[in-house]
Amino acid sequence: MTDQSSLDDNDTALSFLLRVQEEPEDEALRNELQQWRERSPAHERAWQKILRVRMVGRLALQASEQEDTSRAPFRAEDGKISPPRRSQWRGLAVAAAACLAIVSSVPQIRLWLQADYSTRTGETQHIILADGSEAILGASSALDVHMDQTSRHITLLKGEALFRVKHDVNRTFVVQAGSVISRDIGTVFDVRKSNGHVVLAVAEGVIGVTPSQSRGAKTEIAATELRLASGDQIDITEDSGQIRHSTIPSDSVGSWNSGIYGTNTASVNDMLSMLERYYPGYVFVRGRVPAEELVGGVYDLRHPAESIRMLATSTGGSVHELAGHIMLVRFRD
Repeated sequence: MTDQSSLDDNDTALSFLLRVQEEPEDEALRNELQQWRERSPAHERAWQKILRVRMVGRLALQASEQEDTSRAPFRAEDGKISPPRRSQWRGLAVAAAACLAIVSSVPQIRLWLQADYSTRTGETQHIILADGSEAILGASSALDVHMDQTSRHITLLKGEALFRVKHDVNRTFVVQAGSVISRDIGTVFDVRKSNGHVVLAVAEGVIGVTPSQSRGAKTEIAATELRLASGDQIDITEDSGQIRHSTIPSDSVGSWNSGIYGTNTASVNDMLSMLERYYPGYVFVRGRVPAEELVGGVYDLRHPAESIRMLATSTGGSVHELAGHIMLVRFRD
């Protein structure tokens, strides 16, 4: 759970980074930074987070420089302006995607700075938490972890995570995703947050689920909660509070971790959001998405472009891809 002190640490780390980049030879500044990092483990975590953000920006810039194969997108032939060759389109598309990465990362910087653990597109991460519990973090996802002697509070900032909880009668294991809080009662369960929806599914044991209640600066669990057992899944629309309940095979919970995801109860919006996190580029959706339509099938997350195409065409849409980096999914208006 991110408090004001951790946000202040992030801001200080960002300030140090900008100052060091402007004055790389300033030995006194470097000593000041080193002393600040050593003063507190929280300071060191904030510094490492800001370095990860800088790395993402550098990778995007490198991609733009390496793939922009032509400085002249149009050429003159016999006094006429001709469109780029096919090989040039690829360079332009990749450069555009790199620019989009830089621009779109700006509103996400604060989110990634909050995260103790995060993954990139198509990447998963197996995490052993301080209490011995396990979390498997899905692609393009982020977790903030707060554990002390009295509480265990995990915030899913983005994406999806599968939890295998080590039960502790003295410390409740709580996962918050947007306005939804789930409380472990000794279980294995999956949480996904996307497009204003929170989807929870239970593989083993029982969890209690409830929307959060904010009281001042503290978020507390409401007095009443839903109980979900093995094989239960719910999809909660955060804005309206609408809940859709379904039953699924318990061994399919978290199946995305194998690279293959099978479902017969997912909405088109939910599946698109999941597949986007595995696609190595940008997906643009146009038209009216059949959001309430439920889809089934087996989707290969290792080949997200083919999976997106299968999903779109099976629900009345069409797909056009450019250079393996930009995908346009179009539904009827």
